[in-house]
Amino acid sequence: MCASLELMTSAAASTRSRCEVVSCCSTRYIVCILNIAYKLPRQRATLQSVGSQNWILCAGGLHIVFALLRALGKTVDGSGLDVCSIETGIYTSASLRRIFGGKAYKRGIEFHITMFLAVLMMKLDAIAGITNDGIIAKCAALREALRDRSANVMEIYEEVSTWQSQHLLSSDPHSSEMAKFLDQYMEQINSLLHLIHACRSADWEGFIAALDNNMRFFFARDLLNYAWMMPVYLRQMTTLEQDDPASWQALKEGAFVVAKSGVPFTPVFTDQALEQEIKVLKKHGGIVGLSQDERALDRLVTITPQLAHMVEQYLHGFPSHRTSPESECHYQLVGDVAVRIHANAKKIAQSIDLHCEGNPYKIETPLKNLSSSAVIAKDMKDDILEFPSKGQKALEDFVEDRLKPSSQNSIWQPIKKLAENLE
Repeated sequence: MCASLELMTSAAASTRSRCEVVSCCSTRYIVCILNIAYKLPRQRATLQSVGSQNWILCAGGLHIVFALLRALGKTVDGSGLDVCSIETGIYTSASLRRIFGGKAYKRGIEFHITMFLAVLMMKLDAIAGITNDGIIAKCAALREALRDRSANVMEIYEEVSTWQSQHLLSSDPHSSEMAKFLDQYMEQINSLLHLIHACRSADWEGFIAALDNNMRFFFARDLLNYAWMMPVYLRQMTTLEQDDPASWQALKEGAFVVAKSGVPFTPVFTDQALEQEIKVLKKHGGIVGLSQDERALDRLVTITPQLAHMVEQYLHGFPSHRTSPESECHYQLVGDVAVRIHANAKKIAQSIDLHCEGNPYKIETPLKNLSSSAVIAKDMKDDILEFPSKGQKALEDFVEDRLKPSSQNSIWQPIKKLAENLE
């Protein structure tokens, strides 16, 4: 059996359904739930009604990333880091509201990568001043090896990567409170980037591992719908390897992502590809608003893909004015993207240094709001500095109380918020 992606996406465009058949293996359909937090009672009914062995429900990866961006927004909110990015003229308050609300995928990812690089610069500056292990020379050697396609490039890379894991991506228990907060923020960004990396690499097992690592942030930041459903989803997916090897193999071969081109490292989440295709069909197919008329929807599902195809054929008949060839690599690796991110990161690092009255990795800096210099109260510091471990504890309690065979509580019982004091 094979499901037509074009037909299903056109149906999604007309009905705005939140569950779409995106792949098929053996005798089982792989169904993508676009937004697992979209009206939880409806998702509960869906999960309970699809009890047969013909369906595999997969959460939409794009919407998971949106939720993780909201979690990151809650981490940054009240810290003053947002004010630093506004003061440097890089972002406006309106754009930051969309980023922190999880409504801007591309800009949100770039913002947090820029912040990650800014903090990394400050940490590297502090470490390079007290160590004599030649890391600067090793980084320069790695750059030269990459440029010259040297045979020992992997050996140099492993040395630099090991040093980075030991020094830059680990937290020093003796560092200042502000440095600990920045380390927690970097760890949260790194976890999100691992999830996106697994998608672009079509690495199913890496995706499952990255999702497992990110689930604690749903609990820590009180994103309760995702905290409810992600542990259930993860348990169902991990049991497929034994219960349904054919479906597991299909997912390992990339059935959970969509490769829209032959450019390496560019597959996108299935729901992301669906949203992009829906946008095209809405534009060329003339879809406006919602409809409950089944006959109209049937006509629309049949006609819309053909209309879109005809429009594309017509537009491609005109001569192209493109002066440069199509890129053969990801957009973040071409043009001035890397240069812009590096320049913005330097500005933000300087702003943080100014508000902290020095590098927080070099001097003892209390936990405070960077914009107002208001020191965080002692009884609130634990909630802010220990939110990953608290989220992990809440996740473990959820699994113990609701998902194990010996559990006495129903999964649908209300989840209590951690009620963190983040301001």
